[in-house]
Amino acid sequence: MATGNNEKLAVFLHRAKGSVDAAARAVEQALDDAELFVFGELLQLETVKAVSVFGRWRVGSSLEIAGVQLADGEHEKTFKQLELLAYGTFADWKANPSALGDLNEARLRKLKQLSLVSLAESARTLPYAKLLTDLDIANAGDLEELVVSCIYSELILAALDQKRQQVEVQV
Repeated sequence: MATGNNEKLAVFLHRAKGSVDAAARAVEQALDDAELFVFGELLQLETVKAVSVFGRWRVGSSLEIAGVQLADGEHEKTFKQLELLAYGTFADWKANPSALGDLNEARLRKLKQLSLVSLAESARTLPYAKLLTDLDIANAGDLEELVVSCIYSELILAALDQKRQQVEVQV
């Protein structure tokens, strides 16, 4: 991760330390930041972990944390989306979008970028047809733009082979 991203993450981590509400606001900002792709550290914060019990987000009952009463499910989708972007894929969201909430355009794009990274870890050649289907992308031009954005963000090292309609992942 580039130094700028480390500094950016440090700002979000600092903002998230005060309270659950502050953590939710910082997480929202981090999830929407187009240049930030690392979220595990946010999940380790006490203010975020307090809302989670053994990896399951507390729902269906009110909860008091550090003297702050949270309404049923308050911030639940924010923290679930944090977990999704930290450890999940587009396929995970697609399988159960109602439980994870609607993703805004920035989060959906980021989730597709991170899912492409996961796919690139499992295969060195990724056919456009598979990526178009797996990432629910309408056309090759949009797919190529997503791949290029991942390359420029240094998420993957790859080349587009437009003739063969595939992404060639480099090790």
